[in-house]
Amino acid sequence: MTANHESYLLMASTQNDMEDWVKSIRRVIWGPFGGGIFGQKLEDTVRYEKRYGNRLAPMLVEQCVDFIRQRGLKEEGLFRLP
Repeated sequence: MTANHESYLLMASTQNDMEDWVKSIRRVIWGPFGGGIFGQKLEDTVRYEKRYGNRLAPMLVEQCVDFIRQRGLKEEGLFRLP
């Protein structure tokens, strides 16, 4: 549904086409929350993210580690033992 409450009907010729549509739509919807990588094969995520450059881990993992490094280094149990 769009902002003005219009809806769209998407049709695919094959099951594979439909699954590709669903994957693409999920990536757009979940993009702000990590790219919709949950529930997908790691290989699919890595292949999709190659367009952003080579990485050692999925972007979401890198973002989580960066967040912890910026805000959590003083918290016990993350990177610091009690």
